[in-house]
Amino acid sequence: VEQFSVQRSLRAVDRGDLIIHVIDGPEGVRDQHAQILSYAVQRGKALMLAVNKWDLVAKNDGETEKYRDEVHYRLSFLDFAPIAFISAATGHGVRRLLQVAVRVVHSYRRKVSTSAVNQALQKIVRAHTPPLAQGRSVKFYYGTQTRTSPPTFTLFVNRPGAVHETYKKYLIHQLRQDLGLEHAPIRLDLRARREGRSGKRS
Repeated sequence: VEQFSVQRSLRAVDRGDLIIHVIDGPEGVRDQHAQILSYAVQRGKALMLAVNKWDLVAKNDGETEKYRDEVHYRLSFLDFAPIAFISAATGHGVRRLLQVAVRVVHSYRRKVSTSAVNQALQKIVRAHTPPLAQGRSVKFYYGTQTRTSPPTFTLFVNRPGAVHETYKKYLIHQLRQDLGLEHAPIRLDLRARREGRSGKRS
């Protein structure tokens, strides 16, 4: 039954743009949640988490942040996804969930100008330069948004293979923040460009 449920959920993920994944509040995060959500991330879907039956869990105001921290710990790859605490029985939090969903979809489909991308990229790299790779510097030249849903940015760099995963995560986090792409699952495409070539495209 559980396997059938997961397979049905994966098919639903394929059909959707925004995935609102419901977690049973008293039960908490389970392995099947991680399986479905990691698949949704791989497919580049916009994501929200809805913790249902919150009226049966929350005893005081501190419970919300404690539960949120636990979800982020168990699902660390979903640091960009908002979490809504709801009760389907009473309607608590449902209106707010829908309001946040609208903002998530807006970010997911948003197109950012190339000039804004490059202003943000220059600021981000200046604030924290990429580490040296084998004693050689890694240089970012320019970038542009190449698609939406999810927002995908192509960045031209002298040595794409030398950009560490931790620095890619830093770039994604800062681009999301600086470009107003709140809760969007940003993707990066790093491409090589030799030093000395013009950054302008023909």
